[in-house]
Amino acid sequence: MLKNKKRFAIIAIFVIIAGISLVKFTSSTSNATVSVANAEIKEVEKTNMLLKYDVDGTVESEKEVLVFPTVPGKVKKVYYRLGDEVEKGAILLDMDSSSIEDIKINIDKAALTVSQRKKDLVDLQALYSVGGASKSEVEQAKNALRLSELDLKSAKNSSSGLSSSVVSPVSGVITESNADDNLKVDQGKQLFKIVDVENLKVTAEIPNSKVKNIKVGSKVIIKSDSLPDGTKIEATVSDISKISTLSTKFNDSVTKTNVKLEKNSGLKPGEKVKLSIIYDELNDVITVPLLYVEIDAAANKSYVYVLGKNNIVEKREVTVGKTDNINYEIKSGLEVGDKLLNNVSKQFKEGDKLKW
Repeated sequence: MLKNKKRFAIIAIFVIIAGISLVKFTSSTSNATVSVANAEIKEVEKTNMLLKYDVDGTVESEKEVLVFPTVPGKVKKVYYRLGDEVEKGAILLDMDSSSIEDIKINIDKAALTVSQRKKDLVDLQALYSVGGASKSEVEQAKNALRLSELDLKSAKNSSSGLSSSVVSPVSGVITESNADDNLKVDQGKQLFKIVDVENLKVTAEIPNSKVKNIKVGSKVIIKSDSLPDGTKIEATVSDISKISTLSTKFNDSVTKTNVKLEKNSGLKPGEKVKLSIIYDELNDVITVPLLYVEIDAAANKSYVYVLGKNNIVEKREVTVGKTDNINYEIKSGLEVGDKLLNNVSKQFKEGDKLKW
């Protein structure tokens, strides 16, 4: 009797082991019922997609003005120095008025010379009429008069608009100053460099692989730490250079691109800003996060995992379009309301049934 019980127990153990093996074999060769507890499911919907390129830019002045003396001579008084802000028309410095007086004296001298040359010509013409002077002497007198008249005209032209005060032609900031009280200067000496702070632009270097998508008029969103929190400036691309240069930063050829700023933008020349250049805008399209899409590069196909009827997992081929590096545009293969599975961890396979 005891032997029969032992025999029965051994047989039962074998049956249990065989049953477990069979269950394992069956589960490994057929689709499983999988708990949905850890599943990330997203319902397909239509949205808008902005295609943009983010790049750093630098605020620059559209105009830098060099200021020179209006007359040579000695600087009498300097009113603005390096780093000062100036308004258009502000008097930067005054020159010693003796410089202007010297120019007026030279004009008077030139006028007297003209008068004398006229008298000389009249006298020679009178002598020529009675044989007291030659024709060549008369011609020489005429030429002398013409030269003296040209000298007078030149002196008057050079004095036109002359002032002992040097004024700023633009509103801006003085970034270079070479002027000082009692300094002797001539008209070829640069006194100031003034950066126009009213007319500004943002300049950025964009890789040619990206700039091909951008055009003049493309919308730009500008952000800067110097602006109040949450403030964004909207602008447009105003100019794209026709010349490329090689950039070590991008290991690519780059093209200089400018964005014109409105006056009173709150930005300053020299500061760094963030640009988002929007080169395309897709409206009312189906989009899917990149992680939801499985790319088969060898077959040149793309797939997503969809929760179908009876909660059965489907592997569905889709046609992807453009991307904003966060989502793909899906051109075909999905409908609004489809339920997508995030299967980046390969947790699910086609045919699996999900349970709650």
